[in-house]
Amino acid sequence: MPLSDFYQLNIISVQSLTDKTKIEAEIILNPAHPIFKGHFPNLPVVPGVCMVQIVKEIAEKQLQQKLFLSYASNIKFLSVLNPEVHQRVNVEVQWMQSISSEYAIESKLFFGEVTFFKMRANFLTNQ
Repeated sequence: MPLSDFYQLNIISVQSLTDKTKIEAEIILNPAHPIFKGHFPNLPVVPGVCMVQIVKEIAEKQLQQKLFLSYASNIKFLSVLNPEVHQRVNVEVQWMQSISSEYAIESKLFFGEVTFFKMRANFLTNQ
C-alpha cells in the first residue's frame, strides 16, 4: 500500500551502469503523519516495513511497473529513524534485472555517517 503523505521524494541522480541502475534520492519525512501516533507516542520511529515500502516505491517509480517482494536475503535496521531528529534522509537504491520478471535490489537509508537501514532483496514484477 502506498505511503501517502508519509514522505516527499526528490530524486537527486539516476546512473545506468552496464548491468546495474543506481538512484540517489532524498526523502522528507512527515513527522505529523498519523502512523507515528501508534509507533510510538512521544517517540516517533519510522517502522521497518515503511523503510522497505519506501525502497519499493522508489524502484517502482523508476521502473514504471509494480513490484512484489519475493525474497529478502538481508535486512538490517542499524539505527532508530526518528522523523523529529532526521526529517531529511538520503536513500540509495541499486538494482539489476536477474531474470525477466525479477530484480535484485540493494538499498540503504542514511544521513551523513548514520545508516538507518540496509536491504538486499529480490522483487518480482506483475508479468
